[in-house]
Amino acid sequence: MNFRHMIGVVVVTSIAIACSTVPNTDSRVIRTVELAACICTCDGGAPAVDASSDATMEAAVDASEQDSTLTDSAPDGAVDAAAEATGGDASTQEPGTWANVTPPGMSMDPNYGCSGCNYGAQDVVVDPVRPSDLYAFICYQGVWKSTDYGQTWAQVDTGGGLETGRPWTAAIDPNPTRDPNTAPTIWTANGYGTTQGEWISTDGAVTWTRYSIGNTQSGALGYGDSLYSIDIDPANSLHVIATMQTTGLSESFDGGHTWNTIVIPDAIGFDSYVFFVKGATPNTWLVESSWGNGNNGADGSLWLTINEGVSWTAVQPTLSHFHGGAQLWQNGTGTLLAAGYDPSGNGLWRSTDFGATWVSTNDGNYENGVFATSKAYYATLSFAYQPGYGPGLATSSDGINWGAWNPTNPAGLSNGAKRAAVTNDGTHNIIVSGNWNAGLWRYVEP
Repeated sequence: MNFRHMIGVVVVTSIAIACSTVPNTDSRVIRTVELAACICTCDGGAPAVDASSDATMEAAVDASEQDSTLTDSAPDGAVDAAAEATGGDASTQEPGTWANVTPPGMSMDPNYGCSGCNYGAQDVVVDPVRPSDLYAFICYQGVWKSTDYGQTWAQVDTGGGLETGRPWTAAIDPNPTRDPNTAPTIWTANGYGTTQGEWISTDGAVTWTRYSIGNTQSGALGYGDSLYSIDIDPANSLHVIATMQTTGLSESFDGGHTWNTIVIPDAIGFDSYVFFVKGATPNTWLVESSWGNGNNGADGSLWLTINEGVSWTAVQPTLSHFHGGAQLWQNGTGTLLAAGYDPSGNGLWRSTDFGATWVSTNDGNYENGVFATSKAYYATLSFAYQPGYGPGLATSSDGINWGAWNPTNPAGLSNGAKRAAVTNDGTHNIIVSGNWNAGLWRYVEP
Protein backbone atom coordinates (compact mmCIF):
# COMPACT_ATOMS: atom_id res chain seq x y z
CA MET A 1 0.00 0.00 0.00
CA ASN A 2 1.35 3.38 -0.94
CA PHE A 3 0.78 6.94 0.12
CA ARG A 4 -0.42 9.32 -2.56
CA HIS A 5 1.40 12.65 -2.56
CA MET A 6 0.61 15.08 -5.33
CA ILE A 7 2.76 18.14 -4.73
CA GLY A 8 6.53 18.26 -4.33
CA VAL A 9 8.90 15.51 -3.31
CA VAL A 10 8.82 14.11 0.19
CA VAL A 11 11.56 11.80 1.39
CA VAL A 12 10.09 9.60 4.06
CA THR A 13 11.23 6.07 4.77
CA SER A 14 8.29 4.86 6.79
CA ILE A 15 4.97 5.98 8.18
CA ALA A 16 2.86 4.57 10.97
CA ILE A 17 -0.78 5.53 10.57
CA ALA A 18 -3.33 5.58 13.31
CA CYS A 19 -6.52 4.27 11.70
CA SER A 20 -7.91 1.39 9.75
CA THR A 21 -8.08 3.20 6.42
CA VAL A 22 -5.03 3.62 4.20
CA PRO A 23 -4.89 5.89 1.13
CA ASN A 24 -4.46 4.34 -2.30
CA THR A 25 -2.14 5.49 -5.02
CA ASP A 26 -2.76 6.81 -8.51
CA SER A 27 -0.78 8.03 -11.51
CA ARG A 28 0.08 11.32 -9.82
CA VAL A 29 2.39 9.77 -7.23
CA ILE A 30 5.62 11.77 -7.15
CA ARG A 31 7.40 9.63 -4.63
CA THR A 32 6.32 6.36 -3.10
CA VAL A 33 6.34 6.17 0.65
CA GLU A 34 6.54 2.79 2.30
CA LEU A 35 3.95 2.16 4.99
CA ALA A 36 5.90 0.41 7.70
CA ALA A 37 3.02 -0.01 10.11
CA CYS A 38 -0.75 0.31 10.10
CA ILE A 39 -2.05 0.20 13.64
CA CYS A 40 -5.69 0.74 14.57
CA THR A 41 -6.71 1.70 18.10
CA CYS A 42 -10.45 1.22 18.11
CA ASP A 43 -10.63 1.48 21.88
CA GLY A 44 -9.84 5.20 21.75
CA GLY A 45 -6.32 4.97 23.10
CA ALA A 46 -3.39 6.83 21.56
CA PRO A 47 -2.02 5.03 18.49
CA ALA A 48 1.11 2.97 18.74
CA VAL A 49 3.89 4.25 16.51
CA ASP A 50 6.84 2.46 14.99
CA ALA A 51 9.96 3.91 16.63
CA SER A 52 11.62 4.08 13.20
CA SER A 53 8.90 6.28 11.75
CA ASP A 54 9.90 9.59 10.26
CA ALA A 55 6.33 10.84 10.13
CA THR A 56 2.77 9.79 10.93
CA MET A 57 -0.57 10.39 9.31
CA GLU A 58 -3.50 11.31 11.52
CA ALA A 59 -6.48 9.00 11.51
CA ALA A 60 -9.30 11.47 11.31
CA VAL A 61 -9.74 15.18 11.48
CA ASP A 62 -12.41 17.67 10.75
CA ALA A 63 -12.96 20.97 9.19
CA SER A 64 -16.22 22.76 8.89
CA GLU A 65 -17.55 25.68 6.93
CA GLN A 66 -16.65 29.29 7.68
CA ASP A 67 -19.40 31.87 7.66
CA SER A 68 -18.99 34.89 5.43
CA THR A 69 -20.99 37.86 4.27
CA LEU A 70 -19.35 37.87 0.83
CA THR A 71 -21.71 38.08 -2.12
CA ASP A 72 -21.03 36.35 -5.43
CA SER A 73 -18.51 38.94 -6.51
CA ALA A 74 -15.89 41.06 -4.80
CA PRO A 75 -13.82 44.03 -5.98
CA ASP A 76 -10.80 43.31 -8.12
CA GLY A 77 -7.42 43.80 -6.48
CA ALA A 78 -8.56 42.58 -3.08
CA VAL A 79 -5.19 40.90 -2.50
CA ASP A 80 -1.85 42.67 -2.64
CA ALA A 81 0.36 40.82 -5.09
CA ALA A 82 3.48 42.22 -3.44
CA ALA A 83 2.64 41.03 0.05
CA GLU A 84 5.29 39.20 2.03
CA ALA A 85 5.14 37.02 5.13
CA THR A 86 6.15 38.82 8.28
CA GLY A 87 6.46 35.99 10.76
CA GLY A 88 6.88 38.70 13.39
CA ASP A 89 4.88 40.79 15.82
CA ALA A 90 1.22 40.63 14.85
CA SER A 91 0.51 43.92 16.63
CA THR A 92 2.48 45.73 13.93
CA GLN A 93 1.38 43.48 11.09
CA GLU A 94 1.03 45.22 7.76
CA PRO A 95 -2.00 44.53 5.53
CA GLY A 96 -1.29 41.94 2.88
CA THR A 97 1.07 39.95 5.10
CA TRP A 98 1.10 36.72 7.05
CA ALA A 99 2.33 36.42 10.64
CA ASN A 100 3.06 33.28 12.58
CA VAL A 101 1.14 33.90 15.82
CA THR A 102 1.88 30.57 17.50
CA PRO A 103 2.56 31.47 21.16
CA PRO A 104 5.81 30.30 22.79
CA GLY A 105 4.04 27.93 25.18
CA MET A 106 2.29 26.01 22.41
CA SER A 107 4.27 23.02 21.13
CA MET A 108 4.30 22.02 17.47
CA ASP A 109 6.78 19.22 18.15
CA PRO A 110 5.39 16.08 16.45
CA ASN A 111 6.44 14.05 19.49
CA TYR A 112 4.61 16.17 22.05
CA GLY A 113 2.06 14.04 23.92
CA CYS A 114 3.47 10.79 22.57
CA SER A 115 5.86 9.73 19.87
CA GLY A 116 4.66 10.98 16.51
CA CYS A 117 1.21 11.91 17.84
CA ASN A 118 1.09 15.70 17.77
CA TYR A 119 -0.54 17.19 14.67
CA GLY A 120 -0.42 20.70 16.05
CA ALA A 121 -3.00 23.42 15.42
CA GLN A 122 -6.40 22.19 14.34
CA ASP A 123 -9.60 24.25 13.91
CA VAL A 124 -9.86 27.96 14.63
CA VAL A 125 -13.36 29.37 15.20
CA VAL A 126 -14.53 32.94 15.83
CA ASP A 127 -17.31 34.12 18.14
CA PRO A 128 -19.98 35.59 15.81
CA VAL A 129 -21.01 38.26 18.34
CA ARG A 130 -17.56 39.04 19.73
CA PRO A 131 -15.33 39.22 16.64
CA SER A 132 -12.21 39.84 18.75
CA ASP A 133 -12.56 36.41 20.36
CA LEU A 134 -11.16 33.35 18.60
CA TYR A 135 -10.63 29.81 19.84
CA ALA A 136 -7.91 27.45 18.64
CA PHE A 137 -7.87 23.69 19.24
CA ILE A 138 -4.43 22.17 19.71
CA CYS A 139 -3.49 18.50 19.80
CA TYR A 140 -2.70 17.33 23.36
CA GLN A 141 -2.77 20.95 24.56
CA GLY A 142 -6.45 21.75 24.86
CA VAL A 143 -8.14 24.99 23.82
CA TRP A 144 -6.50 28.41 23.45
CA LYS A 145 -8.22 31.77 23.20
CA SER A 146 -7.39 35.13 21.68
CA THR A 147 -9.24 38.32 22.60
CA ASP A 148 -7.34 40.60 20.19
CA TYR A 149 -8.27 39.24 16.76
CA GLY A 150 -5.72 36.46 16.84
CA GLN A 151 -2.62 38.46 17.77
CA THR A 152 -1.96 36.78 21.14
CA TRP A 153 -3.15 33.53 22.69
CA ALA A 154 -3.55 31.90 26.10
CA GLN A 155 -4.72 28.45 27.07
CA VAL A 156 -8.16 28.66 28.69
CA ASP A 157 -9.34 25.10 29.29
CA THR A 158 -8.73 23.69 32.75
CA GLY A 159 -8.01 20.16 31.64
CA GLY A 160 -10.54 17.45 32.33
CA GLY A 161 -9.56 15.20 29.43
CA LEU A 162 -9.08 17.35 26.33
CA GLU A 163 -5.32 17.42 26.77
CA THR A 164 -5.15 13.66 26.26
CA GLY A 165 -6.13 13.70 22.58
CA ARG A 166 -6.60 15.52 19.31
CA PRO A 167 -9.49 18.01 19.07
CA TRP A 168 -9.89 17.47 15.34
CA THR A 169 -13.32 19.04 15.00
CA ALA A 170 -14.86 22.14 16.54
CA ALA A 171 -18.00 24.25 16.26
CA ILE A 172 -19.25 27.42 17.94
CA ASP A 173 -22.79 28.70 18.44
CA PRO A 174 -23.58 30.49 15.14
CA ASN A 175 -26.42 32.60 16.62
CA PRO A 176 -25.58 36.23 15.66
CA THR A 177 -28.10 37.63 18.16
CA ARG A 178 -26.69 35.93 21.25
CA ASP A 179 -26.15 38.23 24.23
CA PRO A 180 -22.45 39.17 23.95
CA ASN A 181 -22.21 39.05 27.73
CA THR A 182 -23.04 35.34 27.59
CA ALA A 183 -20.28 32.91 26.64
CA PRO A 184 -20.85 30.90 23.46
CA THR A 185 -21.50 27.18 23.46
CA ILE A 186 -18.56 25.36 21.87
CA TRP A 187 -18.31 21.74 20.71
CA THR A 188 -15.25 19.59 20.06
CA ALA A 189 -13.88 16.03 20.01
CA ASN A 190 -11.03 14.25 21.78
CA GLY A 191 -9.60 12.07 19.06
CA TYR A 192 -7.56 9.16 20.42
CA GLY A 193 -7.88 10.65 23.89
CA THR A 194 -8.51 8.69 27.04
CA THR A 195 -12.25 9.34 26.73
CA GLN A 196 -14.05 9.45 23.41
CA GLY A 197 -17.29 11.30 22.71
CA GLU A 198 -18.50 14.84 22.17
CA TRP A 199 -17.29 17.60 24.49
CA ILE A 200 -19.29 20.78 25.16
CA SER A 201 -18.36 24.02 26.92
CA THR A 202 -20.79 26.77 27.89
CA ASP A 203 -18.32 29.07 29.66
CA GLY A 204 -15.93 30.15 26.94
CA ALA A 205 -13.95 26.90 26.66
CA VAL A 206 -12.86 26.88 30.30
CA THR A 207 -14.68 23.75 31.48
CA TRP A 208 -15.98 20.89 29.37
CA THR A 209 -18.60 18.16 29.75
CA ARG A 210 -18.48 14.90 27.84
CA TYR A 211 -21.54 13.39 26.17
CA SER A 212 -21.80 9.96 24.60
CA ILE A 213 -23.00 9.78 20.99
CA GLY A 214 -23.41 6.01 20.78
CA ASN A 215 -23.74 5.77 17.00
CA THR A 216 -24.74 2.21 16.22
CA GLN A 217 -23.41 2.15 12.64
CA SER A 218 -19.88 3.21 13.55
CA GLY A 219 -20.23 1.34 16.83
CA ALA A 220 -20.31 -1.92 14.90
CA LEU A 221 -16.77 -1.09 13.82
CA GLY A 222 -15.65 0.01 17.28
CA TYR A 223 -16.10 3.77 16.75
CA GLY A 224 -19.49 4.47 18.32
CA ASP A 225 -18.22 7.49 20.27
CA SER A 226 -15.38 8.57 17.98
CA LEU A 227 -16.68 11.92 16.77
CA TYR A 228 -15.25 12.92 13.38
CA SER A 229 -17.02 16.15 12.39
CA ILE A 230 -19.79 18.33 13.80
CA ASP A 231 -21.97 21.15 12.47
CA ILE A 232 -24.62 23.39 14.00
CA ASP A 233 -27.89 24.43 12.35
CA PRO A 234 -27.41 28.14 11.54
CA ALA A 235 -31.08 28.77 12.41
CA ASN A 236 -31.29 26.62 15.55
CA SER A 237 -28.30 26.06 17.83
CA LEU A 238 -29.99 23.09 19.47
CA HIS A 239 -30.02 21.20 16.18
CA VAL A 240 -26.66 19.48 15.72
CA ILE A 241 -25.41 16.89 13.23
CA ALA A 242 -22.22 14.87 13.42
CA THR A 243 -20.35 12.20 11.52
CA MET A 244 -18.30 9.49 13.10
CA GLN A 245 -14.86 8.09 12.40
CA THR A 246 -15.24 5.44 9.69
CA THR A 247 -18.99 5.73 8.96
CA GLY A 248 -22.30 6.77 10.47
CA LEU A 249 -24.15 10.02 11.09
CA SER A 250 -25.92 11.24 14.24
CA GLU A 251 -28.46 14.00 14.88
CA SER A 252 -29.33 15.87 18.07
CA PHE A 253 -32.18 18.25 18.89
CA ASP A 254 -30.99 19.29 22.35
CA GLY A 255 -27.62 20.82 21.57
CA GLY A 256 -25.72 17.54 21.52
CA HIS A 257 -26.80 16.07 24.85
CA THR A 258 -28.66 13.13 23.29
CA TRP A 259 -28.29 11.63 19.83
CA ASN A 260 -30.12 9.56 17.22
CA THR A 261 -28.25 7.37 14.73
CA ILE A 262 -28.86 7.95 11.03
CA VAL A 263 -27.51 5.04 8.99
CA ILE A 264 -25.82 6.25 5.80
CA PRO A 265 -25.24 4.16 2.66
CA ASP A 266 -21.97 2.29 2.35
CA ALA A 267 -21.47 3.95 -1.05
CA ILE A 268 -20.84 7.32 0.62
CA GLY A 269 -17.53 6.03 1.92
CA PHE A 270 -15.64 6.59 5.15
CA ASP A 271 -14.58 9.57 7.25
CA SER A 272 -17.12 12.10 6.00
CA TYR A 273 -17.54 15.76 6.93
CA VAL A 274 -21.11 16.96 7.28
CA PHE A 275 -22.55 20.43 6.65
CA PHE A 276 -25.95 22.04 6.96
CA VAL A 277 -26.87 23.73 3.67
CA LYS A 278 -27.61 27.30 4.68
CA GLY A 279 -30.83 28.82 3.43
CA ALA A 280 -32.33 25.44 2.64
CA THR A 281 -34.52 23.40 4.97
CA PRO A 282 -32.87 22.13 8.18
CA ASN A 283 -33.14 18.64 6.70
CA THR A 284 -30.77 19.50 3.82
CA TRP A 285 -27.19 18.36 4.42
CA LEU A 286 -24.01 17.70 2.46
CA VAL A 287 -21.39 15.09 3.30
CA GLU A 288 -17.95 14.81 1.74
CA SER A 289 -16.01 11.61 2.32
CA SER A 290 -12.27 11.06 2.25
CA TRP A 291 -10.15 9.97 -0.71
CA GLY A 292 -8.72 6.52 -0.25
CA ASN A 293 -11.22 5.85 2.54
CA GLY A 294 -14.23 4.80 0.52
CA ASN A 295 -15.61 1.31 0.19
CA ASN A 296 -12.92 -1.15 -0.89
CA GLY A 297 -10.37 1.67 -0.94
CA ALA A 298 -12.23 3.75 -3.52
CA ASP A 299 -12.08 7.52 -3.49
CA GLY A 300 -14.72 9.44 -1.58
CA SER A 301 -17.52 11.60 -2.95
CA LEU A 302 -19.91 14.49 -2.24
CA TRP A 303 -23.50 13.56 -1.33
CA LEU A 304 -26.69 15.53 -0.64
CA THR A 305 -29.80 14.70 1.35
CA ILE A 306 -32.90 16.91 1.44
CA ASN A 307 -34.89 14.69 3.80
CA GLU A 308 -32.76 14.26 6.90
CA GLY A 309 -30.83 11.30 5.60
CA VAL A 310 -33.75 9.19 4.39
CA SER A 311 -32.27 9.22 0.89
CA TRP A 312 -29.02 10.48 -0.62
CA THR A 313 -27.82 11.67 -4.03
CA ALA A 314 -24.20 11.61 -5.20
CA VAL A 315 -24.07 15.21 -6.45
CA GLN A 316 -20.35 15.13 -7.25
CA PRO A 317 -19.33 11.46 -7.23
CA THR A 318 -15.59 12.05 -7.70
CA LEU A 319 -14.93 14.93 -5.28
CA SER A 320 -13.44 13.92 -1.95
CA HIS A 321 -11.57 15.70 0.81
CA PHE A 322 -7.89 15.26 1.43
CA HIS A 323 -7.37 13.35 4.63
CA GLY A 324 -7.52 15.83 7.45
CA GLY A 325 -9.77 18.66 6.41
CA ALA A 326 -12.80 19.93 4.55
CA GLN A 327 -14.03 23.51 4.74
CA LEU A 328 -16.69 24.83 2.38
CA TRP A 329 -18.13 28.30 1.91
CA GLN A 330 -21.78 29.21 1.37
CA ASN A 331 -23.65 32.48 1.19
CA GLY A 332 -27.01 31.26 2.50
CA THR A 333 -28.89 31.95 -0.74
CA GLY A 334 -27.87 28.87 -2.68
CA THR A 335 -24.25 29.45 -3.72
CA LEU A 336 -21.62 27.10 -2.30
CA LEU A 337 -17.94 26.49 -2.95
CA ALA A 338 -16.35 23.13 -2.14
CA ALA A 339 -12.79 21.89 -2.44
CA GLY A 340 -10.94 18.61 -2.49
CA TYR A 341 -9.40 15.94 -4.66
CA ASP A 342 -10.92 15.01 -8.01
CA PRO A 343 -9.32 12.60 -10.51
CA SER A 344 -9.89 15.13 -13.29
CA GLY A 345 -7.54 17.55 -11.54
CA ASN A 346 -10.28 19.98 -10.56
CA GLY A 347 -9.86 21.10 -6.98
CA LEU A 348 -12.61 23.72 -6.65
CA TRP A 349 -16.31 23.30 -7.37
CA ARG A 350 -19.29 25.68 -7.29
CA SER A 351 -23.03 25.19 -6.84
CA THR A 352 -25.75 27.81 -7.28
CA ASP A 353 -28.73 25.61 -6.35
CA PHE A 354 -28.09 24.71 -2.70
CA GLY A 355 -25.73 21.87 -3.58
CA ALA A 356 -27.90 19.99 -6.07
CA THR A 357 -25.49 20.43 -9.02
CA TRP A 358 -21.83 21.43 -9.25
CA VAL A 359 -19.44 22.85 -11.86
CA SER A 360 -15.67 23.12 -11.75
CA THR A 361 -14.06 26.51 -11.06
CA ASN A 362 -10.53 25.21 -10.93
CA ASP A 363 -7.46 27.27 -10.04
CA GLY A 364 -5.10 24.67 -11.48
CA ASN A 365 -4.38 23.10 -8.10
CA TYR A 366 -5.97 20.73 -5.67
CA GLU A 367 -7.44 22.50 -2.66
CA ASN A 368 -9.03 21.35 0.59
CA GLY A 369 -10.78 24.35 2.06
CA VAL A 370 -12.59 27.50 0.91
CA PHE A 371 -13.51 30.60 2.92
CA ALA A 372 -14.17 34.24 2.18
CA THR A 373 -14.13 37.79 3.43
CA SER A 374 -16.31 40.67 2.24
CA LYS A 375 -13.70 41.33 -0.46
CA ALA A 376 -12.44 38.03 -1.80
CA TYR A 377 -12.55 34.25 -1.76
CA TYR A 378 -9.59 32.16 -0.58
CA ALA A 379 -8.59 28.51 -0.86
CA THR A 380 -5.81 26.41 0.68
CA LEU A 381 -4.52 22.87 0.42
CA SER A 382 -3.85 20.95 3.61
CA PHE A 383 -3.27 17.39 4.66
CA ALA A 384 -2.79 15.54 7.96
CA TYR A 385 0.92 15.16 7.40
CA GLN A 386 3.49 16.36 9.89
CA PRO A 387 6.31 17.42 7.53
CA GLY A 388 3.81 19.68 5.73
CA TYR A 389 1.64 19.70 2.63
CA GLY A 390 0.62 22.68 0.56
CA PRO A 391 -0.25 25.43 1.41
CA GLY A 392 -1.66 25.83 -2.13
CA LEU A 393 -2.79 29.42 -1.52
CA ALA A 394 -5.31 30.72 -4.08
CA THR A 395 -7.71 33.64 -4.29
CA SER A 396 -10.59 34.89 -6.42
CA SER A 397 -12.67 38.03 -6.65
CA ASP A 398 -15.77 36.20 -7.91
CA GLY A 399 -15.44 32.58 -6.78
CA ILE A 400 -15.07 31.47 -10.39
CA ASN A 401 -11.72 32.74 -11.70
CA TRP A 402 -8.82 31.87 -9.42
CA GLY A 403 -5.21 32.96 -9.17
CA ALA A 404 -2.30 32.94 -6.76
CA TRP A 405 -2.81 34.31 -3.26
CA ASN A 406 0.49 36.11 -2.79
CA PRO A 407 2.78 35.45 -1.12
CA THR A 408 2.15 31.88 -2.26
CA ASN A 409 4.72 30.28 0.05
CA PRO A 410 5.28 32.36 3.20
CA ALA A 411 8.37 31.20 5.06
CA GLY A 412 7.35 28.65 7.70
CA LEU A 413 3.80 28.13 6.41
CA SER A 414 4.41 24.50 5.56
CA ASN A 415 0.78 23.36 5.45
CA GLY A 416 -2.55 24.80 4.44
CA ALA A 417 -5.36 25.60 6.83
CA LYS A 418 -6.91 22.77 8.79
CA ARG A 419 -9.68 25.31 9.28
CA ALA A 420 -9.65 29.10 9.02
CA ALA A 421 -11.74 31.73 10.78
CA VAL A 422 -12.60 35.10 9.26
CA THR A 423 -13.15 38.19 11.40
CA ASN A 424 -12.91 41.99 11.15
CA ASP A 425 -11.31 44.43 13.57
CA GLY A 426 -13.26 47.44 12.30
CA THR A 427 -10.60 48.33 9.75
CA HIS A 428 -9.43 45.12 8.09
CA ASN A 429 -10.68 41.64 7.40
CA ILE A 430 -8.48 39.15 9.24
CA ILE A 431 -7.98 35.46 8.55
CA VAL A 432 -6.67 33.23 11.35
CA SER A 433 -6.00 29.57 10.70
CA GLY A 434 -4.71 26.42 12.33
CA ASN A 435 -2.05 24.99 10.04
CA TRP A 436 -1.14 21.68 11.61
CA ASN A 437 2.49 21.55 12.76
CA ALA A 438 3.15 24.93 11.17
CA GLY A 439 1.11 26.40 14.03
CA LEU A 440 -1.31 29.34 14.10
CA TRP A 441 -1.16 31.92 11.31
CA ARG A 442 -2.78 35.31 10.76
CA TYR A 443 -3.38 37.23 7.53
CA VAL A 444 -4.49 40.87 7.38
CA GLU A 445 -6.37 41.63 4.19
CA PRO A 446 -5.47 44.90 2.44
